[in-house]
Amino acid sequence: MVRDTGHLPDRDGIDHAHQLHGIDVITCIDFDYSEVIEIKSNDAQEPTELKKEVPSMPWIKKELCIGCGICIDECSVGAISMEDNNAVIEDNECIRCGVCHDVCPHDAVRHDGERIPEEVQLNMQWVTGLLHHEYYAHDRKKQGQLIERLQRHFAKNKVVAEKTIEQLGVLQNRP
Repeated sequence: MVRDTGHLPDRDGIDHAHQLHGIDVITCIDFDYSEVIEIKSNDAQEPTELKKEVPSMPWIKKELCIGCGICIDECSVGAISMEDNNAVIEDNECIRCGVCHDVCPHDAVRHDGERIPEEVQLNMQWVTGLLHHEYYAHDRKKQGQLIERLQRHFAKNKVVAEKTIEQLGVLQNRP
């Protein structure tokens, strides 16, 4: 998840709005932790909408899904449905058991590790959109400050991920 708002979402995904240097920043984080960010200058007619939506694990690769429904039948929590002859996993209902991975005869159920390049690209599109916002666009100093804040943000996310992985190891090794 990428953002530079200084706010944490409520557990119920409520929108957050605040001002950052005269810019209205509205953040909405859905239950699946995808994020939609809308940024608008107080002087702007139209908001600059920057979306960063990255599905969680697992996900269905539509090109491989034949719509057989095996994953739907085997999902113990009913987190998979069919839309336009393709299986769709509801992230907020999925318990990450991996059964859908195991039963799909066409390997359409994928893991999020495959999406690292896509996530990096989305991050960079998001950052580029911020850098082109009228607040930053013509001010190299402000752009540099933004980049430094985003570097700290991503470094913090890396530490959080590393510490979470450590704690998962502790859980895995408990008696």
